[in-house]
Amino acid sequence: MPVHATGTALDAGLSGLIDRLVAFEQVPITHAKQRQEAIQVKIDAYASLRGTLSNLDAALTALTSAFTGGDPTEIQDALDGFVSAYNANIANMNALQRRSEQTGKTGPLIGDAVLRRIYEMLQSIVRGFTPGITFGSLSAIGITTGTGGALSADSTKLEGALAANLSGVRDLFDRLSGGGRTGIATQMLSAIDSILDVVNGTLSLRESGYQASIRSIDQRVVREEGRVTRFRQRVTTRFEALQTLLGRLQTTQQLVSSSIFQLNNLSTFLSHGPSGQSSNAAG
Repeated sequence: MPVHATGTALDAGLSGLIDRLVAFEQVPITHAKQRQEAIQVKIDAYASLRGTLSNLDAALTALTSAFTGGDPTEIQDALDGFVSAYNANIANMNALQRRSEQTGKTGPLIGDAVLRRIYEMLQSIVRGFTPGITFGSLSAIGITTGTGGALSADSTKLEGALAANLSGVRDLFDRLSGGGRTGIATQMLSAIDSILDVVNGTLSLRESGYQASIRSIDQRVVREEGRVTRFRQRVTTRFEALQTLLGRLQTTQQLVSSSIFQLNNLSTFLSHGPSGQSSNAAG
């Protein structure tokens, strides 16, 4: 059988075949990197949540400071700042766990248990009722919870409550009770601190777990890339040997073809003689 594949054409064909074999071996690496990217998206989402919670923490701190100062205007501004920061955080949390009805796309933390617990905890605090004080709930001073968990403030009712009983409003947010401080602001600050703590906080522990997963995937990718490199080297070596063998077979084929041609010429010469006539005809 003739050997047709030779030279550059064979090299290009083998190179393409090697690339396809290596691409198949790289599939686990591709999947690992995709998993790593998905984890990084979650880490970025937690960083976003940390940002809006930090803003809410700052607004609550400003509110308790304003109550300590006792200036009604500053307290009004601080309450507005609290409502704004709370709503920004709730909007961010909703976006992180939302599913779009139009596109079907989901937020990076949809179904995330940690996000759900934080959301429910904050909602429980703002919706809570405390008996035995003048204003037992936010709604009593004109701050209500609406669609999606956001707060809305009735400025007229809020100003009236501040003018009528500023200390009563303060007690709703921050007051002494049983030897310690309590109230909506105090409870929420304590909850946020436990979430944001850089060592043992809820978000820090979650982020640490994800970072550990990324490092583990990095190590796996390095191992897999080494394996694929060795695979390419083995396959290339074997195909180079095959190419060498085919080259030798081609050379052998050429020699055999040349020998057959020469034998045919010799046979013709012996049959017809040097004049080109057969020996029988001469007789």
